[in-house]
Amino acid sequence: MADLTDHRPEQQRSQATAAPLFDREAASQHCQLIGLEPQQAHLRALHWNGGGARDLPPGKHSPQLLEELQQQGHRLYVIAGGGRNREAVAAIPAVFAEWDGLILEDVEALLHEAQLQGLPEPTLLLTTWEHGSAHVWWRLDQPCTDIPRWERLMVRLVVALGSDPVCVDPSRLMRLAGSAYIAKAGHSRQGQVLGQARIFHDDPEATTTLEELEAQFQQRPELAEQLKQSSVATYDPPTDAERQQRREKALLPPRPMAQIKAALACIPKRESGLPDGDPWRYPAHRFAAAGLRDALYRLHKRPDLEIDEEAKATAHAEALELMEEHSPSRECGWDVAQVLGSSAWLDEGTFWSRAARAGFALAALPPTPPLDGVPWIPEDAPTNAPPAQPGAKATASLTLEEATARLRQARADGCDGVELETLLQGLAEQSGHHPAALHKILQEIDREAEAEIAGDAAAQELAVVRDYEREIQGFEIAGFLPPRIAAALHTVTHGLPYPGPTLAVSFLAAVSGVLPLGSEILGLEASDYRVPINLYLALVGHTGDRKSQLGRATITRPPAEIQRLYNRAHAEALQAWQLENEGKKKEDRSPKPFLHRLQLQDYTGEALAHRLMEAEKIQRGILIFRDELSGLFRSLDRYRSGGKGGDEEQLLEMYGGEPFASARVEAVERVYDRCHVSIAGTIQPATLRALMGSGDDQGKFARFLFAPLLDRPERIPTRLPDGWSQVVGEARATLAAAIKHAARIDLDSAGNPDVRMPPLPWRLTLTQEAQERFADWDHDLQKQRHSLPKEDPRRGVLGKTSSQGLRVMGLTHILWTGAGEADPGDPLSLAEVERSLAFVELLQRWVMGFHASPAAAEEPQMQQLARRIHQITTRAGGWMTWKEIRDRMNAGEKKGITSAVGNAAMGALVRAGLGELKERDGSPRALRATGSLPP
Repeated sequence: MADLTDHRPEQQRSQATAAPLFDREAASQHCQLIGLEPQQAHLRALHWNGGGARDLPPGKHSPQLLEELQQQGHRLYVIAGGGRNREAVAAIPAVFAEWDGLILEDVEALLHEAQLQGLPEPTLLLTTWEHGSAHVWWRLDQPCTDIPRWERLMVRLVVALGSDPVCVDPSRLMRLAGSAYIAKAGHSRQGQVLGQARIFHDDPEATTTLEELEAQFQQRPELAEQLKQSSVATYDPPTDAERQQRREKALLPPRPMAQIKAALACIPKRESGLPDGDPWRYPAHRFAAAGLRDALYRLHKRPDLEIDEEAKATAHAEALELMEEHSPSRECGWDVAQVLGSSAWLDEGTFWSRAARAGFALAALPPTPPLDGVPWIPEDAPTNAPPAQPGAKATASLTLEEATARLRQARADGCDGVELETLLQGLAEQSGHHPAALHKILQEIDREAEAEIAGDAAAQELAVVRDYEREIQGFEIAGFLPPRIAAALHTVTHGLPYPGPTLAVSFLAAVSGVLPLGSEILGLEASDYRVPINLYLALVGHTGDRKSQLGRATITRPPAEIQRLYNRAHAEALQAWQLENEGKKKEDRSPKPFLHRLQLQDYTGEALAHRLMEAEKIQRGILIFRDELSGLFRSLDRYRSGGKGGDEEQLLEMYGGEPFASARVEAVERVYDRCHVSIAGTIQPATLRALMGSGDDQGKFARFLFAPLLDRPERIPTRLPDGWSQVVGEARATLAAAIKHAARIDLDSAGNPDVRMPPLPWRLTLTQEAQERFADWDHDLQKQRHSLPKEDPRRGVLGKTSSQGLRVMGLTHILWTGAGEADPGDPLSLAEVERSLAFVELLQRWVMGFHASPAAAEEPQMQQLARRIHQITTRAGGWMTWKEIRDRMNAGEKKGITSAVGNAAMGALVRAGLGELKERDGSPRALRATGSLPP
């Protein structure tokens, strides 16, 4: 194997920035072999010292940038799933496996054995450096979009091959071929180039399918038992209940630190290069380190928590420190931080068994359970208490409750440092309890105080959300839209929990999709500020908020009658074309009739360009309606070569009706000079946060209006008044008539749309008075925008709000002309402009608040918990205690949430005016939700 070690003089090698070994061709080949175009790969750069991480999504990197990052000391990785985390992954083109600390010959032997058992030939095998790791990739014939299925397959692959158990995450960072391997901090040669990730084997023709791989594992029944025994899927410490299930005997108390250190001292110091068959090769020390971490976790874990996140962090840090003392990374040919960081959480038994194998005699500990919530303290625990005087008799003058009250008061008075330590020692003497026990109580007091502070902040934020909810509930759309249309919208959504503004903007999206090509509104004549009257809309709501029903009632159904006319005309034209061209050769046939669709559910960039080219011929636009917009956002430019005119650029340019030209598909040119495209669909708030969290440099989210749905239970009526069917029919007819008016469709003698007569586009203007008001409003928005930091995503929202205001003005004016309340040729009045600006401001207040959350990616934990409690109690419809609320949460939601945190969140809801508390002597306090919340 080639020696890639950096042989420059010591003075040069000690410089962390020297890493000139980047191989562009190898990096490009790596991406292509695993099914990614190089420019569309999602990369990440991590500095060797742990700082300066750079996320490099598709289109945000180049060979020159990667070379610069390597020279600055960054290690380069590729993310096959293309997401910043698991939730952001929409599809993954390959499966992979990794082995640390094995020589290449070992990996080849493993693969040979796997192929004998039926596994396909791998597409790629690369090595990071001669003492590093080996990575094997199998490219799938098509990207897998069923991520849970892919993860199940990866678990089986790990068990079958014995590879690294953390490699089951679709957003896993994998070393990029061609990049320099730079030693991390803590390594004996930290910051130095140790080698280069090189492709050792590749076969571009070697692909497989998910089904083929699954079939291989199904044919091996012995894997089922291995999977049961495997801890591959265990990434958290097991709960006490899970530990009890694994053992037949009762749980023993945590082992004291002195015993843990004594056991570790028996394990031999790690040596690299041990021969095959030696029991102390790399895996033994890796398992010992992972088990040591769990033993330390049990020592620090609070007994009232299923999973103690603080104890996890402490145990990880202590295990790292102890293993570095035992087998230093600088001397023993491994990286302790990397080993622990990449190891699954294994039970402490893996540590004790290896210590026993090395000669440690596992001393029995008295099976003393925790008493009254006070942790068991071993006899040899360190203490700062003064030694007892000869003949003195211990007496407790304070109860534990009194000592706790003294600690609470001390914290309230700002006591800390030496003063607090002195108080603790005195309370320990007076109460007869060990200082360590009082330290635990003090930590709990501090946690309660932190929870109360977080609860106050959450209460303030939720109060703002509550006020907004009341405002949208009180917004009367009968003045914003013609009263007859407003009444029709309420009728067709009868019994469903949709606020008026959301109903109104949904129907405006439907109207925007049928307007003739070239429809526009001139907002400021002096500067020629004009925009097309299209709309990008996202309806935001949780699962179960009946988003799809809203879309059907207000967006897809109203234009259905016009679509039927186009369908009928196309059927007749197609029949005539078939008669005309019967018997003719393909090259002699006349052009086949094209069916215009007012709405599309799915598209590719090329197919949409073709449709818009055909739509331009008949001067029409298109509405793209997606029941789940997340699929649209995540699919942009995936698994295709990038460049100008890609899917995302196309979406951005369509907003302004920009022209398009492409000759990349089958050498057929796709050209249109202008277009009219609207987009509407639904999305969940958590998904939207994740997507926004990856940034919005191009402004695609800023182009959207966002309309929230309310998360509240509504019982759908089972009985309707007599004649209700007729009322609903008339309401639907009203909405369909408004759509026809907006579409300006001329019919021919057969009653079909006359495609030979281009429809007259809507060309709208504002009165001078209305222009002055709009200019002032736009100026205020720009001042707000420039007051925000450049990286704040709200700048993009404010930058697009003016154009959205104009679009809403135009759409509502068209509806008022259909109601006979305005003349199509008249400019928009000041009153019309004021109505539209107030409406847009109402919607934008929600998205500005949404963006104001940290990095627009995640709400504070306390606010999330309060929302979840509100949701649970709202759906229950009555009083609930914290225990009853917690029982309705899933395991992930319960993680790390104590009763103190839960009570603080309940209090936050009460202070925000979104709940009531009932407290009775001798009974737990209970909460009842009041009001509703937007997402």
